[in-house]
Amino acid sequence: MSIDGAKVEDIIYLINTNQTEAIKMIKDWKEPTEILKSILFFIFKEKKEKIINFICEERSDWLKYTNSTGETPLLIAIKNGSSQCKIVAKKSNLSIKTQNGNNIVHYICQSTIPKKDKFLKYVVNQNPLALEDSNESGDTPLHCIARTQDYELAILLLKLGASKTKQNKNGMTPALIALEEGNFLMWDILKEESKTVEDINEENKENEESLTALMKTKLEGATYKGKMVMEQKVNELKASLAELRKKKTSLNEKLDEILNRERAKEMFDSRTCIDINKTFRVLSIDGGGIKGVLECIILARILEKHPQFLKNIDLVCGCSVGSILVSMLAIGITPRNCSDLLSIISQEVFVKPTIAINQPKYRNDKLKYILEHIFKETKVKDIQCKYLVDTFRIDSEEQEPNRSCESFCFTNLQKGFEEEKLSDICLRSSSAPTYFQPYQNFVDGGMLNNTPIGLCWSFLFGEEGLQLDPKKVVCFSLSAGKPDPFYIDSNKIGKGGIMQWATQISDTFMYATRSWTIKSGRMFLGDRWLRFDPPLGCVINLDQTEQIPKLKEIAEEVDLTKVDQWLSKYWDN
Repeated sequence: MSIDGAKVEDIIYLINTNQTEAIKMIKDWKEPTEILKSILFFIFKEKKEKIINFICEERSDWLKYTNSTGETPLLIAIKNGSSQCKIVAKKSNLSIKTQNGNNIVHYICQSTIPKKDKFLKYVVNQNPLALEDSNESGDTPLHCIARTQDYELAILLLKLGASKTKQNKNGMTPALIALEEGNFLMWDILKEESKTVEDINEENKENEESLTALMKTKLEGATYKGKMVMEQKVNELKASLAELRKKKTSLNEKLDEILNRERAKEMFDSRTCIDINKTFRVLSIDGGGIKGVLECIILARILEKHPQFLKNIDLVCGCSVGSILVSMLAIGITPRNCSDLLSIISQEVFVKPTIAINQPKYRNDKLKYILEHIFKETKVKDIQCKYLVDTFRIDSEEQEPNRSCESFCFTNLQKGFEEEKLSDICLRSSSAPTYFQPYQNFVDGGMLNNTPIGLCWSFLFGEEGLQLDPKKVVCFSLSAGKPDPFYIDSNKIGKGGIMQWATQISDTFMYATRSWTIKSGRMFLGDRWLRFDPPLGCVINLDQTEQIPKLKEIAEEVDLTKVDQWLSKYWDN
């Protein structure tokens, strides 16, 4: 395909589906037009590795271009967690600043790139001034890291020479920023009297002796009382960091113990070819936060009576926590083990909620860490069964030719998503508004449809889909439990003012799409449709971890007779 006369959507499609051919097309580019520059930023945003390597090797002069906010391709790569940042950095201007004054170190501090510490060292070595540079708000990179839980990177910034005392335009030091966030460990690291963090680093395990020696040097000339206070602070900081590393090691051990258990090998069976004359089986799993544990246990009970249940699945679709569950099933983790993993996730993530109205209730750092530990580098192209997860992108950002919001189904039912990592997909689909900040500008799939089978009909029956005969399709749709009450109390709504609707509008939208999806399932499939909605007997919020024991009890005791009979008739044969 020549670039001349090609449609933007055709170029994007080629980039998404065949990077080798896209490179041949890109070789024809001379000096990119504004539209082609936008496509250039799209390439770096979507982490198209082969194309990025080609650009760095053959078209490195393109790395100087900036988008409407002053971001270069390098900054876009950092922002989106690319593994090729150092390759791009070697060919880029490291002193560039965006329109709001952020430099490359600001971006690194807020990024999710692999080996972030090593990349930071490289950048600061090349451009030391970036360490103390302030953006238009007066924030240095240390101010940015103060808003996170990345304690080790904060220590590294200090070791590289970052100043604790520099104030932003609101008169806030990095330590005060951390205190404002309620992050007391970060505050302890960044407050002025903590002067010894520079040799607490995972790369230097022998630092206990050198720390003592350094303290002697730093405390020379201080008063006896001052020495005692500072030594106490150092010991407290060392203890806090040791405890943090201990917790991280303990978490890894817990996860690895589960991940090393025997996998459900039947989920690895290749089912890339679809026989339209055979029954096509769909498992759909709703979102619901901690209630995902209930869904796991119900699936485990089903598997005990129907050993071929997983092997017979042709399509798994999930939303929010359901996206995590179906992704784990797709890589062979058994339902019981999924339950154990979701229990760990719930206990690790839903802790220390913030009460600030301008902040999400929880941080997603730990969720991201755990999901990346579980899924590693697994991508959509690595999954054998058909797969679909929904989410909603709130902003395509200014580098896009047509800035907009957009619904997404990450799936292998159509081309274009082969290189998407499962960890990224799950984080996007699980970023519930007000609970978590958007991830890569994506929010919870429940904003689209919390019962994801409702998004599959066009893929299954449409002219651009599989064109299956509905009579050959069966679907088991599993909910995260039916709350009680399951209605919007009209007495609370009254005349329907802002105050009355404020706490009810989210459930209203959720219940509406859920209700219609269930109805459409019956209309499409008739008796080949089964919706299982185990009664909870109360309302359980998605972050009520104290209710996990009750959820496990409900899941173990709920009557599955109807499910067993339906599976025997429509699923097992």
